[in-house]
Amino acid sequence: LEQIDDLDAALGHPSRDPHGDPIPNAAGVLRQSSDEEGQAVALTDWEVGKRGQIVHLEDEPPVAYAQLVAEGLNVGQWVDLLERTNERLTLTDGRQEMRIAPAIAANVYLRKLEEAEGVQENLVSLSSLPARAAAKIVRLDERCQGFSRRRFLDLGLTPGTQIFPELENPFGEPRGYRVRGTLIALRNDQAEMILVEPEDVS
Repeated sequence: LEQIDDLDAALGHPSRDPHGDPIPNAAGVLRQSSDEEGQAVALTDWEVGKRGQIVHLEDEPPVAYAQLVAEGLNVGQWVDLLERTNERLTLTDGRQEMRIAPAIAANVYLRKLEEAEGVQENLVSLSSLPARAAAKIVRLDERCQGFSRRRFLDLGLTPGTQIFPELENPFGEPRGYRVRGTLIALRNDQAEMILVEPEDVS
């Protein structure tokens, strides 16, 4: 049990695996989660034009799960369903559009925006924050787990902390951010995992 606890701590005490399935603790008890499986809706039944958060990716059959991963879908991601036809569903995460056959889309489950605990529509990723624009860290993306999550917390990237881009890189990344009086460098894929609320400094 001690080894299981140590491994759990090293991974950042995740409550769910990458597929969205709950992970029991060392005693075999499932942890409480902020989202209820009963509230999850299959993407094939999702309302066009509505935003939702992916809470589960069914991993059977493996070929369907592999296609979902290849499309860039993952648990914790926010998506908008743009179109549904008999041949495909078109959705976007704000950066790219994804087209998925209905048989594959049936393996994706989402929860509604109003059912997501602590959701704020004006959140943006730190990577998209303009230079010298102050923001407040709201939370880390649910995809950020294990060593990366613990590393961010060790750097002081905790909810409520003010942060802003200070040094631009002519090559694009890494980018320098000022947080708690210290300058830290983050790659774009790292900064994407940090959700912030821009502050009005006018």
